[in-house]
Amino acid sequence: MDDVADLQPGSDQLTSIGYSGYLHRPASSRVAYWDWTDPTMIEDLLLVIATEALPRLRAIDSLPAFWAVYTDGTDRKVPQWPETRLIFHIALGDLVAARALHETLEPELRENRYPDVPWVQKRRRMVLSVAEPLLAGDRAARANILHGWEADNIRGTKIAPYWEPTPFPLEDASA
Repeated sequence: MDDVADLQPGSDQLTSIGYSGYLHRPASSRVAYWDWTDPTMIEDLLLVIATEALPRLRAIDSLPAFWAVYTDGTDRKVPQWPETRLIFHIALGDLVAARALHETLEPELRENRYPDVPWVQKRRRMVLSVAEPLLAGDRAARANILHGWEADNIRGTKIAPYWEPTPFPLEDASA
């Protein structure tokens, strides 16, 4: 590959599947990278979807399985979003990890240093809404908050009529 080809519009070195690695073109492909102007790319993409992407996605059959994919070998996204890790730890019932993360996030978020930054405010509301039930050990309140967020994300979508809430691992009596 030459540097010019790497920079041309329509070319992409990799196609990501979430944070669980990348989908490369097959070794038999005449072009090593995804080039959306290459007519053979579509056939290669369908092959890679069938042989790599779908098996990975089908294996995600639970929240713990999703967490394993989300955290599989990447150091980019998971560390950058500690509030996401906090919520996952709560949902998975790992209260030791959740409380440790909360302890690091709480001082910054209580201060409200960035009141005019919408994404910071969303992050702040998310963490502060679970803080009291997390610290109080109130499993039912934590589950209620998570189920509310889950319902909010489903409401108004095409899958809403088929969706049924399922318990989070935190709702298991041993969590």
